[in-house]
Amino acid sequence: SSERYAVDAMSDFDERDASDDEPELNEEEVLEQLQELHRQLAERQKDEVDATPSLLEPPKKLIICATRRPVRLEKPFGEASFKYETSRSGLTSAVNALQNDGVECRWVAWPGCAVEKTSQEGVRQRLEDDFNCRPVFLERDLVEAFYARFCHGVLWPLFHSLPTDVTGRTDLYEAFVQANQKYLEAVALEYQEGDVVLVHDYELMLLPAMIRGRFPDAPVGFFCHCPFPSSEYYRMLPAREQLLRGALGADLISFNHFDYVRHFLNACMRVLGLESAPSRLEYLGRLVSVSICPAGIDPRRFVVEESIKDKVKKLKVTGRRVVLSLDALDASKGIPQRLLALEALLDRKPEWRGRAVLVLCCRDRGRRVDAPLRRAVDALVGHVNGRFGRADYVPVHYVKRRLGEDEVKALYV
Repeated sequence: SSERYAVDAMSDFDERDASDDEPELNEEEVLEQLQELHRQLAERQKDEVDATPSLLEPPKKLIICATRRPVRLEKPFGEASFKYETSRSGLTSAVNALQNDGVECRWVAWPGCAVEKTSQEGVRQRLEDDFNCRPVFLERDLVEAFYARFCHGVLWPLFHSLPTDVTGRTDLYEAFVQANQKYLEAVALEYQEGDVVLVHDYELMLLPAMIRGRFPDAPVGFFCHCPFPSSEYYRMLPAREQLLRGALGADLISFNHFDYVRHFLNACMRVLGLESAPSRLEYLGRLVSVSICPAGIDPRRFVVEESIKDKVKKLKVTGRRVVLSLDALDASKGIPQRLLALEALLDRKPEWRGRAVLVLCCRDRGRRVDAPLRRAVDALVGHVNGRFGRADYVPVHYVKRRLGEDEVKALYV
């Protein structure tokens, strides 16, 4: 009430009057009081930091949210049961290295194919028991709209700065939101206080903000494995603001290269009007760190064993220089350009004919979006081999199947 406010104001005034009668503090006493206040503030901040899980400290459990799953699940035509095959992706290798170092990890991932409702409980149990994975089941139509058409048809070319039609339809973005929401529900079943959540790549770019809304104090990291385009490219995307706000729900956002960090910060400034420092942003009263953290490998996997040495001897070719290309069949890898470069070398430097060999290993995932690239690579391989090949010399050794781990080690050696 106004009367109570007046009484409080008068009491404050009386206290100020009384303080006027107190002796003034000298400079040394003021410095001592400031030092004491700084000490108390430092202790308070230390207590708050100790009570808050950090992304740099070993978590109680690390929850990895990704569309790149630890297991490939498929149902062969005409068979009633699913086939489970352990994934050999780079992300799986990195997570396995963490587990070998004692970090408890838990996957939240899409199994990779549509699973009928009658089979979901059995598949869920198998994935949780054998692969430490909580599956996120997506219907076939949702996978088509979210994964094939929006992620790979719109976002993937845009993030790689490739010309593409980014207008799309609103239902594709709605499918993207729906898929991220399904991941949120799966994370909610796994998350406990003290856990750290790592969201992997652009397919789940909305998920950090969703997790922040459900669990405000959860430590969340977002790693963008693919490139991030310049702000000029990124601003062509109709959902540009929503995706940025989604990623900014994380405490730490990491990229593979400095250029991608710079592009992301510029996009946040130009699209959202945020102010940024070289390595952080202030967003909704929070400091979001932005860093360069390239994805690595576990070197222990590439120890050369005796069985590998035998394979290496079989692969060795005397008198020839071998160039190894080991990639997925993907428009961002520059595979046609490598073949054209080899053709130019053999054309302009005849002394390399019979000596230069390109071992081209392209893991073909069978995606429809890769059909034009598949035809172009097949044609170029045939063209180069037909032009420069001999009975005792094949310039391009083209391998389209998935290689075993021992084969990969032998090729690297």
